[in-house]
Amino acid sequence: MNYSSLILPSEYMIVANTECCEDSIIQLKQYLKNTIGTFPSAYSVPHITFSAFSMQEKHQDLIIQRLRHKLKQVSSFKVRLDGLSAWESSSTIFIQTSQEESLNLGSMIFQALYNRLVTEIHHSLKTKSGTAHVTVARGLSPENFEIAKALLLPIPFKKEFTVKQITLLKRNVNAISWTEVCKIPLLAIIPNNQNGSSQLPLFP
Repeated sequence: MNYSSLILPSEYMIVANTECCEDSIIQLKQYLKNTIGTFPSAYSVPHITFSAFSMQEKHQDLIIQRLRHKLKQVSSFKVRLDGLSAWESSSTIFIQTSQEESLNLGSMIFQALYNRLVTEIHHSLKTKSGTAHVTVARGLSPENFEIAKALLLPIPFKKEFTVKQITLLKRNVNAISWTEVCKIPLLAIIPNNQNGSSQLPLFP
């Protein structure tokens, strides 16, 4: 009997961290937490998710090679964060972002992953499928969701950061936390301004 076939696949995510905007997004999470208490994404590191998938760990190095090859000519790009919004269907509060560059990168990542090595692709941000965003709060109860909308949506959140690399994360079966596998850099550019375009307003 081939016992290797019984090994459950690990979970993986490919993300871009929000760089210089991270502290401001964490402030939003803390502001909500101070009002409603803790929630499922209260302590997650702010990021844009490009893909979530399952795969046997033995294929990890090959997938990394495919990603590096696919993305070796992809340039860094700016992402604009422009206001907060909500998805009623999933009780999620998120930050709206510029779309085109993120969707293009997501499409290239999908092409690298779409092969027999990957057991299942759970989420893929790509052109004509998905919306680039940064999650602030998800999995809220109906009551807390209404509180969160009233509290956060009026905030005029506007910032900007540069995606310089993507990060591959892994979570083994039954594990709670994610661990970093590697970072894959994008081609460097010289941005006009690497800092956020505005400061987070003081909360009432």
